[in-house]
This record gives sequence, structure tokens and C-alpha cells, in this order.
Amino acid sequence: LVDFLVWVYPPYAAPIVEKLESRFVVYDCVDEWSSFKGLLKRETVARQEERLLKRADVVFVTSSALEESKRALARRMRLVPNAAEFGHFNRATDRALEKPEDVRDLPRPIIGFVGGVQYWLDLELLEQVARDRPDWSLVLVGPIGRLAKVDGLRRLPNCHLLGLRSYESLPAYLKAFDVCLNPFKVDDTSRCVSPLKLFEYMAAGKRVVSTDMPEARAYDGLVSVARDRGGFVDLIERELADVRNEERTQRIIAEARKHT
Repeated sequence: LVDFLVWVYPPYAAPIVEKLESRFVVYDCVDEWSSFKGLLKRETVARQEERLLKRADVVFVTSSALEESKRALARRMRLVPNAAEFGHFNRATDRALEKPEDVRDLPRPIIGFVGGVQYWLDLELLEQVARDRPDWSLVLVGPIGRLAKVDGLRRLPNCHLLGLRSYESLPAYLKAFDVCLNPFKVDDTSRCVSPLKLFEYMAAGKRVVSTDMPEARAYDGLVSVARDRGGFVDLIERELADVRNEERTQRIIAEARKHT
């Protein structure tokens, strides 16, 4: 008989976990799965997660909101926020690193995003940014999800949806960006998210503007958080004016070193 451990992410795997006679079960809870679209019904996912929380020997969560919502059913819990591969993304600070050809000659400033272009991003907000500042280049690097409505962005001449790019190439794209965006919709999903991209951007020494998410607020002074849509463009302009502030750049990078 093999002695083994089960490490599980999606809660809808609960029926499989229950059939496996494992010595130890870890539930790595990285999102509020019941708030997602395109999966099972919200009530079904919630019931399966409840079974998994009760079965797991330890539950890891990536945000304080998840810790609060799952604690009542978990036997043991540890808060382990997300992080980034610091050494990899810090390559964006290397003067010798060449910027990718597909963004090298775009009009500056370049306002960029790296990650999955999914329905949980505020795509209407991004359209507003591109319309309000037609002299800016808005660049989105990442695969486009099935439910993401990007037709409006595609129609704008200063918006560039580049699609999937290799992990190896991401520091070069970040080097090309003047300001980086974390544009989640403000809802139940984003309330529980620990955004990987925050740590990737900061490791690259970049200025970051985010929508109002609890995990972004934790980096006050290093990440600019817009309290509403109206202030988002204003914060981008403020960060553009600060990009040559080397002392702040080093504080941003120093914080990123703690999340690797």
C-alpha cells in the first residue's frame, strides 16, 4: 500500500479526494471559486468546498479575505500570500535587456498589463483609459479568455492585445512599460484575490496602478489604488510623473524581495 499525500486546488475535486485513502490532504485555496463564472453552479461549488474544508488536514489561503471566510470549517489553516520569482522579473531593470520588437516602437508612454485577459478584469475601465488618453499606448500581454469581451478594446487604435507570450519574455515587456495596471473588477472575486502580477510588477521596479482591492491596499505608498473609476487615469498620470524617482523605485523593489 502506497503512503501518499493529496494536494488539491479546485474544490470541485472533493468527490475524488474522498475516494482516495490518502494519509494527508492539503487544500490550497487560492480563489473564491464559488464566485467564478463558467464552472458549476455557485451553490454546487460551495457545497463541494465545504466537504473539502472539513476533510483537509490543513488549508492554505492566499488572502486575508479567504482566511476569514474559510476559517470556521477548517481544522488547521495557514495564510500564505502569493509571490513572484523575484530574480526573473527583476531582469526588467537590466539596461542590457532588449525590449520586444512588437512594443519597441509604440508611442510612449506605454501603459501595460501582463496576465490572463479574463472577464474578471474591468475591461470597460481599460477602454475608458485608452479613449481618454489617445496619445498613450495601452498594451495587454496574455491569453484572452473565452468570456472576456474585448471587441471594444480591439477597435481602439492605441490599444494592443498581444496574446500569449512566453514566461521568459515577460521581463522584457515589463521593461518597455512605463506604468503597469492591475485592473480587476471590484467584486466578490477580487476581494479575495492576492494578485500575482503585483509582485511581478514590483520586482521589475515598476509603478503600479490598481483598482480598489484589499490586497493592493496593503502596499500603500508603493502601489497606487484608485478608489473609483474616475481617479484611475489621474493616478496613472501621477505615476508617470514619478518614474524617475529612484529612491521610490528601490523601495518598491525592496518590498518585492519579501514576496519571492
